[in-house]
Amino acid sequence: MEVNTKLCSEIGKELEDVTIYRQLVGSLIYLMLTQPDITYAGSIDYGVLYRNDRNFEVVEYCDVDYAGDLDIRRSITGYVFSLGSGAILWCSKRQPTVSLSSTEAEYRASVMATQECV
Repeated sequence: MEVNTKLCSEIGKELEDVTIYRQLVGSLIYLMLTQPDITYAGSIDYGVLYRNDRNFEVVEYCDVDYAGDLDIRRSITGYVFSLGSGAILWCSKRQPTVSLSSTEAEYRASVMATQECV
């Protein structure tokens, strides 16, 4: 996987036949579902949440790509929750509003992850 790739709708060329693209996307989705070790690539900051009443630990990893969407300049939030050695929930999506700073984008990402945790 190429590191720090930024996609933009204005760069590149139109596909003449979208069938190959759809087959490639389908293959990648299949790989993500069958090979969980390649599902989430990239470095992430982490925070730990504890749940002591049932004697298990849920770990939350959260990160943001400030203004990562080059078309509309919105930040991209990513988070994953794991229980033991397996991921139980993950999400990567565009933030609903434009953040004015990387600190604001990080705050919004942690709020989104905390809401999902609650």
